[in-house]
Amino acid sequence: LGVAGAVAPYLSVALRDADPRLPFILCTIAVIAATGGIAWAERALASNAAPAQAAKKKPPMLLFLAGIALAGIGFQIHFSLNSAGHFLRFAKPAELEYLMPVFWIGFNVLVLPATLITKRFGAVAIMSAGAFAGALAAFAAVQAGNLTALIAAQFIAGAAWSFVLLGAFAAALTIGSTGAEGRVSGATFSMLALASVARIALVATQLNQDPVVVSMLGSAPATLWMLTGLLFAIAYWRSKRKNA
Repeated sequence: LGVAGAVAPYLSVALRDADPRLPFILCTIAVIAATGGIAWAERALASNAAPAQAAKKKPPMLLFLAGIALAGIGFQIHFSLNSAGHFLRFAKPAELEYLMPVFWIGFNVLVLPATLITKRFGAVAIMSAGAFAGALAAFAAVQAGNLTALIAAQFIAGAAWSFVLLGAFAAALTIGSTGAEGRVSGATFSMLALASVARIALVATQLNQDPVVVSMLGSAPATLWMLTGLLFAIAYWRSKRKNA
């Protein structure tokens, strides 16, 4: 995922003149292949698996998926709708293809540390911390007074997103630890996909050009990620009380 995220901005440039249906076809094939692979792995390992044990510190399913949806929408607005405008305050349009990947550089640099920290502190705690850090970074991006400050904010936002995303997949495996890992992981991907659809719908209906909506987009990522952090914090404490 980290490699795919890093390649995506450059792939977008390469596919600029291609049929717009091509990315959707490729994504569909990839999702089908990934889902089929997960289902096959679950069946293949079932006969050798140890007796299922009650998972510890399971976050509530609905609260978890609601948090993922909010986080995904915040990500879509921050990166896809706001980032270019932020950079254009200090840079030329031709420089965007070099500046936009800064977010994903931050994501990739923190991928491995995020996995190690997740093992140490738990998935939900890391998701909450990442969401709060992302909210602060998104706010800093809006308030940045120069290009250097903006690049730093984007880097931190990408790093925070790596914590949220990797924590989400780890939490999905915990929630589905009784044999439903594939289904819960699929639901997690679905929430992220719904966030993408929401962003596409916003652009397709040109609501992103409405003055009222435009005035809200700047603060939306920080607000959504702050709410996400609160939801995950609630999920963390509820799971701790439940398993106490």
